[in-house]
Amino acid sequence: MTLLLKSVWRNVLKGGSLGKSLRNRTLSSSIASAEVTRGGVQDDVMSSIITAPTAAEVLAAVDKNMPAMTHKHMLQALRSLFQLQRSGNLATEPEKLVTNPVFGDLCQNFKKHARALDVNEAIEATKVLSFLKVPADSIVVQTMLQIIRCYINMINVRQIMFLDYLLTKFEGSNHLVDALKLALPLAFQIHLPLEMDSKDLTMLKDMLAFSCTHDLPDRYIDEIVTALLLHDQAIDAQVAKSLIWSLCQVNCTEELFPTRAQLLHICYDILTQSIPHLRYEEILATAARIKGRILEKHPEYYHEQLMDAIASYMVENKVCFEKGLLVSRIMSRIAHTHLGLIDYLCQLAASNPTTLSSARPNILFGFINCLSNNNFTPEASQWEELKRQISQNPAFDARNTALPWSKICVELASLGYYNDKILQRVFSKENISEFAKKESNVLDYLQLLTLYEAVRSFHDEGYTLPQDLHDKLKSVWPVHAKTDLLEEHLAAGLGGLGYVGKNVVLPNGFIADCLICLKGGYPVELQVAAGDLKVPVEYLNIPKDCVPVCVLNFHPGCFSMNSNRLRGTFRLVLDILETQGYAAVAVNVSEWLSAPAHERTPYLLREVGYKCGEIGMKLRNFRLCSIQMQRSRELLRSREGWCVLLVASMCMVCEGRYGYVVWNGSKVTVKTSDYFADIPDVYVARATYSNEINTTGWAFLELHTSRDFSDEKQAYAAGYLEGFLTRDLIWMHWQNMLKGYCYNKTDVCGLIEEFVDKNEEYMAAMVDSNANNSYWYQMKLYYIQLEGLAVGYNAATRDPYQWLTTRDIIWINMLGDLDELAFALSLPKSNPEGRLFPDEHCTGLVKLLPDRSNLYVSHVTWNSYQSMLRFHKMYVMYLHVLPGGKKIIPGYKMSLTSYPAFVQSTDDFYIISSGLTAGETTIGNSNRSLFEHVKPVGQIMEYARAMVANRLARTGKQWVDIFSRHNSGTYNNQWFIVDYKKFKPRTTHCPGFIKEGLLWVVEQLPGIVESADMTEELTRTTYFPSYNIPYFPRIFNLSGGNVRIATYGDWFGYYTNPRAKILKEKQADIFNLRDMFNTMRYNDFKHDPLSRCDNCDPPYSACNAIAARNDLNPANGTFPFRALGHRSHGATDAKITSAYLRGSYRFLAIASPTHNISRGIPPFRWSHFDMGPHLSHVGHPDEWMFPPILHDWEWE
Repeated sequence: MTLLLKSVWRNVLKGGSLGKSLRNRTLSSSIASAEVTRGGVQDDVMSSIITAPTAAEVLAAVDKNMPAMTHKHMLQALRSLFQLQRSGNLATEPEKLVTNPVFGDLCQNFKKHARALDVNEAIEATKVLSFLKVPADSIVVQTMLQIIRCYINMINVRQIMFLDYLLTKFEGSNHLVDALKLALPLAFQIHLPLEMDSKDLTMLKDMLAFSCTHDLPDRYIDEIVTALLLHDQAIDAQVAKSLIWSLCQVNCTEELFPTRAQLLHICYDILTQSIPHLRYEEILATAARIKGRILEKHPEYYHEQLMDAIASYMVENKVCFEKGLLVSRIMSRIAHTHLGLIDYLCQLAASNPTTLSSARPNILFGFINCLSNNNFTPEASQWEELKRQISQNPAFDARNTALPWSKICVELASLGYYNDKILQRVFSKENISEFAKKESNVLDYLQLLTLYEAVRSFHDEGYTLPQDLHDKLKSVWPVHAKTDLLEEHLAAGLGGLGYVGKNVVLPNGFIADCLICLKGGYPVELQVAAGDLKVPVEYLNIPKDCVPVCVLNFHPGCFSMNSNRLRGTFRLVLDILETQGYAAVAVNVSEWLSAPAHERTPYLLREVGYKCGEIGMKLRNFRLCSIQMQRSRELLRSREGWCVLLVASMCMVCEGRYGYVVWNGSKVTVKTSDYFADIPDVYVARATYSNEINTTGWAFLELHTSRDFSDEKQAYAAGYLEGFLTRDLIWMHWQNMLKGYCYNKTDVCGLIEEFVDKNEEYMAAMVDSNANNSYWYQMKLYYIQLEGLAVGYNAATRDPYQWLTTRDIIWINMLGDLDELAFALSLPKSNPEGRLFPDEHCTGLVKLLPDRSNLYVSHVTWNSYQSMLRFHKMYVMYLHVLPGGKKIIPGYKMSLTSYPAFVQSTDDFYIISSGLTAGETTIGNSNRSLFEHVKPVGQIMEYARAMVANRLARTGKQWVDIFSRHNSGTYNNQWFIVDYKKFKPRTTHCPGFIKEGLLWVVEQLPGIVESADMTEELTRTTYFPSYNIPYFPRIFNLSGGNVRIATYGDWFGYYTNPRAKILKEKQADIFNLRDMFNTMRYNDFKHDPLSRCDNCDPPYSACNAIAARNDLNPANGTFPFRALGHRSHGATDAKITSAYLRGSYRFLAIASPTHNISRGIPPFRWSHFDMGPHLSHVGHPDEWMFPPILHDWEWE
């Protein structure tokens, strides 16, 4: 009391207040000095307590000096005991210390001196007592809490948070503890506005933890979050972890709390990059907290890159099996797939013969569950060892019916493993009897039914169920709540409800949410019953020669969140259906319904199209075909129309414009018609053409020549017909891409014209002197085709102002070569930025599925947005290898993506009748000295050499050799040539094969070409990426790559470029055509750490992605070089073919810059693009937002 009065009197003299005096004293300032002096004499009692090395000696000093001790001596005694405990020198358990009589006397006397304590001393005493495990209901603790309660309005925020922590340390509770737990958050709310220091990151972190733990009002939490956002550059791994833990306790929905969501994702990104700075236990706790929120229906807490980083941490740090499995089970619960972690666990388990055989049941069953949920089957020899261990585990010998045997067996069945010892128990009379007695559980029934069908379909038909139980199992299969919507959108695409069966009960008891039938790729009408009742499939009277397609709605939890990979047991359902004669299509109902309304029907038809592609069926344009069939039924009612209709319904895939060329003597005649039947039997060339750029993003040209005419006539007629039919698009493309090219650079254009003159003279001389050389013969035919195109174009052009010469057409075709040719001929004194950082043209990926069941070749064009007048082209030209010869060129037929006026791809992307599929990405050249090798004589432009190689080569090696001749050193690319003849997919009944020569890669620079067979590399890594950086070290260094790295950093490195890292990460999650498509359209530049750019402002670039969108980079942003900045440039398409699609020259394709509204990437729209008014884009739609298509060639 004396001390308190002195404090009050001092404050009165200073004009202060009691509250201010107490509030301004910190905890540390109240701690007594190690030595207390009285009248200048050292305090021997205090010294004896401080210097005591053990608890016994502390208590002895207390016992000896108790009558002379003040409250400070007693507090120091408690403090010394606490410090001994923390240092591990207490030499006794705290529980025993508390029962020591001397300690009891100490506490009793300390309580008597309570009036002398200030609030800081009371808080410190509470801390010490809690850690020494003094009960909360003891008198001394109650006294300290009473003091704190009395002064609760005078303690600061730090003390409030500390006290809250201390209260959790007490075992048991009482009314004072409970009262303080209620009062502290209220006091915190009072003090927060006054004491929050926006510059103190540590304090803000603790404040957020307190606020979230106690669920304070949103305004307090948001105020702290806003202050924390100012420290985004100072947050390290430990702080990020703490903030994530706090935010996992409150709502972070972006629509309601955008700042919280922003802070959460900043912390996710930081932790992703700095995960090695955390301990395993911290990582596990973080993952568990995130899992908890996701399972509470808060998907906004999911962060793919962080989950990948956590999984990678386990592998890179070689954690033990059980620790890794704990993390893997968390991943499995939230449906995150990381095959690297699963593979690592399989390796650990297989390397120790007792890992699984002696594992506890929860470990064993957890491992099986992880394999199944990830739909992952280990490598064959490894899997055999794991199966051996699983079968030897004692858990499988137990008779415990409480274990979920049906679930375990279903998961094993999804992995293709059927253990008869377990199956016999599951299907035994005793187990079935016990199962029947259980309280009805739909999940148990569904698991048993799925297991029963899987066992009979894939293992042994000898297993049976009692008929009454089987009937009951089949009766419980649920009807999906969204089936009506599914039916509605499918019907819209197929032509009516008559083409869709709803809630169709299959013979095995499974229910197809919707069922459609296809015949020759066309939908077939069904006898559909109205209403919501379940319809037995027999009632639909499906024709025997049709393919029934079951479309199944699956909830998001059935799929992997990061790869849309269907999880094992659900994949098993599809496998069962397919082995029983159905094509099965899984629809992620959440993803489907999140699409804009106008995209939902195309989404469903696309999914059905993927499945048709997998089974080798040509899927027709459903809606158009249904319209045509309706028109057919109407015409069939009239006798006059039935012959015309028969031809139209059989031959028309889409309505287009037909054209043909006939050659009478020296006269060439071209005619067009809306009807295929108008094309005569004798023609030199025929074609079908349709401009659907405003509806699909593509124009389509399919052109065939007749083998009854000479090669020269075929080539000329092919060019003539293409120029005539596509005349409008050619003029539009000329305006968008070449008109005005020579403004202000007439000198350079003059040099180009002179170069082309000399180059044509050289080629003409070589053609004349090598009449029987296949290379020069094909070169001649190629240029004849170009000349025919120019003539045909002008024949269709009425306005002389719009006429184009053959040289103009050549200029269009050499657009790829043009910039490098201009630089080589002018050689300015210094490299412009375009040479140091050449425009990135394209991304390519060759992907071999891990199980070798398919091989994908894909290509994404990166180009200026003005170039988006795009074509699907098919050339079928029966040209001969040599003049007068009988052998037709190997590449007589090819499908390609192209542009108006181009007679080659230039993307480049080709599917060729030789079995080859070819693509390239530009590597460029910033080495000035190499351009001295560019000469008009002895060389041929890249576009012509590529087309000749396409026509003459039978193998990848031949293609490389032919292409390498007469290297021009312009349009310097990395080509990847896949020979599908060297690959046979692995199937259930066929092991397949991979042969040498499957993949060849060739890279070109002026004066040098390097190539290699990359089959072994592809087989080892399962992928080969192409992203504008040379693979071969010599080409890389000669092109200036090493100089660029030294000057500008890792962005230019082959392995360190953002695209290299993204492709490496994403390719591991490719298991089907859909995954491949999503990968090639990937751009998440605002959220993916791999898209970050430390020297950029804002700190990312939309160019750092597989599919670039440079228009989304802010025009006022700061970027280290032009390639990363704001410009009219991006990924304008994606094309993918496979071992199954390429046989029909088909590929999945999309035309439009990539978009993903949910990730902040809007569709490209000219009217919203700041450069739009200054760039010619004649013939373009305003908004580019088209679905992918799988185009069927009409005459194939």
